[in-house]
Amino acid sequence: MTGKIEGMDTPPHGRAKPGQRRLDDEKSVTSGEDPTADAARERGLTSDDIPSLTVAAVAQRLGVAPATLRTWDRRYGLGPSGHAAGAHRRYSADDLARLVVMRRLALDGVAPQDAAKAALEADISKISGEQLEAELRGLASAAQADKSATGSQEPGQGNPGQQDATSAAILHLPSSSHRDAVTAAAVIEAVQAGREDECQRLLTLAVTDDPVVWWRTIVQPAIERLAMRTVLARPGETPDLSLISAAFRAIGQYVAQLDVEATRRGVATGHPSRNREMVLAFVAPGEPLALATHVFAAAMLRHGVAVRIVTGPANEHRVLEVVTMVRPVVTVMISDLVHPDLSLIHALHTANPDLPIVAGLRDGPAIAELPVAPSVQRIRSFEGIVHEVLAVLAERRK
Repeated sequence: MTGKIEGMDTPPHGRAKPGQRRLDDEKSVTSGEDPTADAARERGLTSDDIPSLTVAAVAQRLGVAPATLRTWDRRYGLGPSGHAAGAHRRYSADDLARLVVMRRLALDGVAPQDAAKAALEADISKISGEQLEAELRGLASAAQADKSATGSQEPGQGNPGQQDATSAAILHLPSSSHRDAVTAAAVIEAVQAGREDECQRLLTLAVTDDPVVWWRTIVQPAIERLAMRTVLARPGETPDLSLISAAFRAIGQYVAQLDVEATRRGVATGHPSRNREMVLAFVAPGEPLALATHVFAAAMLRHGVAVRIVTGPANEHRVLEVVTMVRPVVTVMISDLVHPDLSLIHALHTANPDLPIVAGLRDGPAIAELPVAPSVQRIRSFEGIVHEVLAVLAERRK
């Protein structure tokens, strides 16, 4: 399940101008202290190092159009905090740090509204001026690489594999106890260098983490970028499979942690209460990668919902047998294929017309082939699939 199935568009970007200017070339013309000056000064983000900037200056450093910044301000509240009487509003160092998070996630293909939320919630309290400058240099490199690789395309719309993998990362994912500097680029770098232990560490999920955020902001972009790279591998080395294997191990370890937590609360894995409302997830016939389905299952387990993934040959007869035996509350099928085989969905709906079926499908002609019925829902985004299943369960409990 790639970014294409999510159907989320990144915001428009302008082109970075050649010869990016350093922040200390920009002179502040505001009077008085920036409202965030004290907090910034404590960690090295002083007005001398990171002066307040105009919209044009910030747009140049980020490699976006000024109109994009104004849109982010108007729609998501990611605007300048500094303002003085008789002067234009200007961006502080903290404003710039949050915009860097927004820009990074947009380049990774994250939906604008989700990127903005993460930017507003990001922990920027420990970001120094040097780290912020390093991030800005990385964004400038990404913009230049996009222009070199795609010619007339806007930054962020070209080959995502061209982004700078060595730049610092300031994104602090919400509710993450270990992921202070994890990006898709860092994971790719570890995989390509053969540092399996590091890759596994970067992908490890804490029990408080959200698998959907982990998938959408780290694993999914890493898989997509790595698939676009030409790699000279030695016999027995397959970077993309190494990444996928590490992700599967991370999910398995995460589920084990959830089981331990449930047992600690007195609800063991085999307890009848955990299997009263079962969700069945099917892998579409011909789907080469079932990882997204496992991520969905882990996300549901996080909400205390029991999920089983139907693996192996799954023809119509076997699927109906499984449904009859398990009697699931909801069935789910996720596929990123352009022309997925929907015969399982048709067979399920014909035999069980009232059984809720949630289909996670990318945009394409297959949508028109889905059964037209209130019980069959096609969802575009990964978060939407999780929310729809939870909504069905909540409605059933009323």
